[in-house]
Amino acid sequence: MSVTSKPTSSSGCPTLSTFGFLLSHVPPGLFRSFWRLVGECLRPGGRVAFVDEDDRVAHYDDVYVADGVPIAPRRLGDGRAFEIVKVFWRPEDLTAKLRGLGWNVSVRRVGGSYLFGVGYSDYT
Repeated sequence: MSVTSKPTSSSGCPTLSTFGFLLSHVPPGLFRSFWRLVGECLRPGGRVAFVDEDDRVAHYDDVYVADGVPIAPRRLGDGRAFEIVKVFWRPEDLTAKLRGLGWNVSVRRVGGSYLFGVGYSDYT
């Protein structure tokens, strides 16, 4: 996950960034830079909203940790197999981590297996 350029002004930046089922695939070592990039790409006062699986579904995966990164195996319908990053967040842990990075967020459980978060950066 790498970005070589960022907006040079806020005129082309969105006021809202949304993503679904992405955050659980951000490696822990890139978490801070991922959120820095999200903040840099938003207009001042811009907001973020996201949805993902939460920790209640972790038991469905055979997750192991390699070099501090949680990994889960995946097999596609055509038989190909992959290993993916898979972080199962608890809402309170994700909230605390994001607040520590300067994000004013609210993260809550939705349904039986999801989390939903909304907020803004204190620095945009």
